[in-house]
Amino acid sequence: MVLDYETLKLIWWVLVGVLLIGFAVTDGFDMGVGALLPFLGIASDRYLMFLANVMLMFMALALSWDVVARTGQLSLAHGAFFGIGAYTVGLGCARLGWTEPISGLFAAAIVAGLVGLISGWFLLRYRGLTLLMLTLATAIMLQETGNLRSDISGGYDGVPGLRLDSVL
Repeated sequence: MVLDYETLKLIWWVLVGVLLIGFAVTDGFDMGVGALLPFLGIASDRYLMFLANVMLMFMALALSWDVVARTGQLSLAHGAFFGIGAYTVGLGCARLGWTEPISGLFAAAIVAGLVGLISGWFLLRYRGLTLLMLTLATAIMLQETGNLRSDISGGYDGVPGLRLDSVL
């Protein structure tokens, strides 16, 4: 099933709306206001839009750590799963010519979720400081694997030649 552009655009705005509501409800008004920056008349400035996108990504990352930390399951592997999702989109774009960003978002979530499910099956048998150290070790191992496999991931320089289409 291939979705047309207007449907993908609608899905994108629904996801952004859910994210904004989630920020405003769970972590207070300050994150919700920060996430509204793209809609306050800066849409014509590419740098400010890029900055707002980076802010949204890291707010989502911080929110995910906050949710898990409140349950008592301290984990330091969130950055690794964030990176796995980013490399999924980056490698798909550079190696496969996949430039559509919304389907990349879904693919990143699926791949990072699968890696999280597999690592969680092993790591969630532990609690407390042991879990914290094992998740840190997992994050470091995934980072070093990406750095040392320069034939796949571009190594320390990252994936070269990325070109994604605009969302809107």
